[in-house]
Amino acid sequence: MYQSGERLEEGEEFKLMQPQDNDVYELRTADLRIFGWFYRPAIFIATAADTMENVHSQSGLSSRHRDEVIRVRGTIGLDPPSHIQGASTEHVLFFGA
Repeated sequence: MYQSGERLEEGEEFKLMQPQDNDVYELRTADLRIFGWFYRPAIFIATAADTMENVHSQSGLSSRHRDEVIRVRGTIGLDPPSHIQGASTEHVLFFGA
């Protein structure tokens, strides 16, 4: 939908992502959970992924994936700032040129 240039609206099929602790995002599909952060608007860096089933069945796995994102983000030497703090819809869904 976003590739067509139309604005993505929340609804039954799409829910806007909210940052987790320390601006770590969890992208969700029906089967997968992908953990990472927004480095710049519309630039998502993923460092961990797992199945939805594993994340829901293994206690603490989601937290471990978030901790891994924070660890990687602090060690890969990105130009500062290393991430968008308090990323909003405008950062997640980039509509500009």
